[in-house]
Amino acid sequence: VIMPNPKKMFQDWRAKYARQSFPIFHKGESFTDSTVAYDRLTSLQTVKGRCVYILSIKQAEQDVFVYVGLTKSGVSKRWKQHLDSFYAQKKESYQRWKTLLFTNDKANHDTNLFVIKENDIEKSPIHFIPNPTISNVEKELINLLDLIQPNVLLNNEGKSREPSNRFDVSLH
Repeated sequence: VIMPNPKKMFQDWRAKYARQSFPIFHKGESFTDSTVAYDRLTSLQTVKGRCVYILSIKQAEQDVFVYVGLTKSGVSKRWKQHLDSFYAQKKESYQRWKTLLFTNDKANHDTNLFVIKENDIEKSPIHFIPNPTISNVEKELINLLDLIQPNVLLNNEGKSREPSNRFDVSLH
């Protein structure tokens, strides 16, 4: 059994599929100016249909991936829902987002959203399943990123609670 390097698996998959990114917040921007973030969603309206998206922050010129999600109705609509909850603090989980992304209501990092359309995905990131479902891709990305950077993802669902419950990333 060959154990592949999870970081390389993700980097290779990302290089092939996650090339399109959209800015959400810029470092130093005020959290209270929600119109800026909402205005940026207009560029996402061109991305229609089922997508998986990965939220990243820039730390020391490196992308650190902090959230993986999917949408069946277009990424702009889904991110408007995220921002509505984020700004309204409707869910406790969004407090974790605010803590990571902002200090004294200023953005801590440049924050980007990488968007991958379902029709563009030929293989899943871990098991290399041809023509995978978008849900499968989301789960594999969450698992892979959780392996690479434990305790970083803001996702509540899909992360392993125990290392033994993670996907088997070995190649048989």
